[in-house]
Amino acid sequence: MKPVLENLPQPEQVKLDYAIYKSDWKPDPKQPKTFTVIRDLANANYIFASTDYKVLKDFYDKVKSGDEQQAILKVNANAVGK
Repeated sequence: MKPVLENLPQPEQVKLDYAIYKSDWKPDPKQPKTFTVIRDLANANYIFASTDYKVLKDFYDKVKSGDEQQAILKVNANAVGK
């Protein structure tokens, strides 16, 4: 049985004035069970006021959610191959 790529997560982007998170999943057209994940996370600020906590928590919750996305591979029982 040979797995094939059934579904990839949608690209994601979250921006703040001082931080950005982007993820993108791209299939390889030449190899049906291969894909590339491009992930960027940048933060230009390291000292925050306590009033910024909620905004930062929301941002990093979205980063965590984006990082936990999964690709779906399907096993085709009728496929011939190794």
